[in-house]
This record gives sequence, C-alpha cells and structure tokens, in this order.
Amino acid sequence: MQTVKHELLHTPNSMHSLGDGKLLVTTDHYIGALSSPLLSAIETYTGVPGGSVVYTDIRNTSQTKTLARLPFANGIAMLNATTVAVASSSKPGLYLYTLDAETQSLQFNKVLRSPSGVDNVAVDSNGKVTMAGHPFPPELVKVSKARANCDMSGSEEAEKACACTAPSWAAEWSEEGGFKTLYKNSGEEFCSSSTFARDATRGVGFVSGLYDRGLLVVKE
Repeated sequence: MQTVKHELLHTPNSMHSLGDGKLLVTTDHYIGALSSPLLSAIETYTGVPGGSVVYTDIRNTSQTKTLARLPFANGIAMLNATTVAVASSSKPGLYLYTLDAETQSLQFNKVLRSPSGVDNVAVDSNGKVTMAGHPFPPELVKVSKARANCDMSGSEEAEKACACTAPSWAAEWSEEGGFKTLYKNSGEEFCSSSTFARDATRGVGFVSGLYDRGLLVVKE
C-alpha cells in the first residue's frame, strides 16, 4: 500500500504502532552491513550506541526524528500507556523509557541487564515482557554466513551449510520477579531463537528462530 523512506530509517529493525499512522521504529545500526560489513561488525561488538529509536508519522514524514540512542537497538514494545521497552542485542538488556505522547519524546529511565542478547520483545496479558535472544552471538554469525550456500538437495558441502547450531534462549521479565529464563538450549533442539510470544491465559507460547524451520511450541 505504501513505502515509507527517510534518512533516519536507514537500518529499520522493529516497530511499535502508536495509532493513526504514528510509529516508533528501532534502527539497529548507525553503519549498516550493506554499507560496510567491517564497520558494522565493529559497531556491534564494541557496543557503540549507534542504534536508535525513531519517531515517524507515515502521513507526514517531515515529523520524523530520533528520540533515543542505544547499542544495537532491536525489539520494541510498550509495557503500558507511557513505558517503552527497547531491546539491545550487543549490550544485553532492556532499555526503559517514558514516552510523552504530546511532544513525541522519550525520557530515559533505566537499563535492565539480561543474561543474553535480546532480539524481539512482546508483552503478555499479565503485563510481563517476553523475549527471545542469542546466548552466543558468534555461533549465530557463523550460521548466518553459511546460510547463503544452503541447499538441502545439493552437494554435501551445501547440505552442511544448512546446519543450524546457534543456541536459543527465551525469558520473561517483570518488575516484581526480574528476569526469568524459561527456555535455553545449545541449538540442537531449536536454533537461533528470535521471538517469544505467549498466551498467558492458556499457558502456551511460541518461539521463532531466525534460521530454524517452523516454530517451537512451549507449554507451562
């Protein structure tokens, strides 16, 4: 229906709709891998705050502006009417901000350090933040680089390129209980976890993987 482009949205990763065409968008890097793979990797592993949270209005992109900066900004979700949680994948944790809806600005609140790099985040009906991420990023990079040559019906080397060995991790966070790891494995059972969404009423959740096939269904 529509393509939205702006110089501040150069590496968009995740977004949260504020309604009426207004969006909060994370850009994960200042220097994207397409521009410079080396500098982008340096930005990732040094934890330089090159990522950002950007506000835009698809009906009036002249209103687009950067609201916050943080290392490798990834998933984004609102915990309530004013609190925004943004995941960092290179300096593992959740960055919490207070949103002023009138001025469309973010006030930094605090950082919650997590035991794993966080990818995407969601909020269940109990108000808990659910997330998935990457316990060992170098293995994820290894899988990513090999995947371009993946061909299950090809040569032995092409089949090996399809291997998915990156560990997975899924967790929840709440103000009362802090971080709680709910699932973790070496990658043999499920690989490269990226999102964890949960139906708290039914006690059923789904974990997606960047490079694994299908979804992991989890029950409490």
